[in-house]
Amino acid sequence: MRSANIWALSNRTKRLQALLNDFFELSLIESADHQLKTERIVMTLLLSDTLVGFYDSFNERGLTPDIRLPKEPVAVYADESAVRRVVENLLINTLKHATGQVSICFEQRETTAELRIVNEAKDLSDMDVRLLFDRFYTVDRTRSGQGSGLGLSIAKSLMNKMNGTLTAELHGDNLTMICCWPLWSPGETHPHCR
Repeated sequence: MRSANIWALSNRTKRLQALLNDFFELSLIESADHQLKTERIVMTLLLSDTLVGFYDSFNERGLTPDIRLPKEPVAVYADESAVRRVVENLLINTLKHATGQVSICFEQRETTAELRIVNEAKDLSDMDVRLLFDRFYTVDRTRSGQGSGLGLSIAKSLMNKMNGTLTAELHGDNLTMICCWPLWSPGETHPHCR
């Protein structure tokens, strides 16, 4: 009995530490003084590398994502560590909640590059989608102990800092997360995503 109490206390301590770390990170990102190092990043390489790191996790969940990346390199104007964190947070969220098919598509638009992650989300409502990026909001209350509820807020704040956008849309039973970054263009002012 005593070892079960120690284990439960240790778990609570780890969750609290993770929450404090995430909250500190979000506060830091949202402060006016926090600057990101925006530079040319070849997104196709970064995404390939990040997705390979999640292969085993998708496999363990019995998910085989349909991944579509362009063959030619696509470069964006962003902060590399921030982009990695955004993509990782979105993939972690997908792994926690996805059922059925997962689609990951990255493509170049006219002045922007867009990443779309689509997964089945039968239990989501329009209200849930509107609140997804709010601090501490978790759709599945029974699993609220598994995360801080700050992952998507951190991702959205990082995208805003990079002049990008992160949005969510619900189409029937499918949730689509959309990241948009300005394309890298030498000598040009870098646009905001719309």
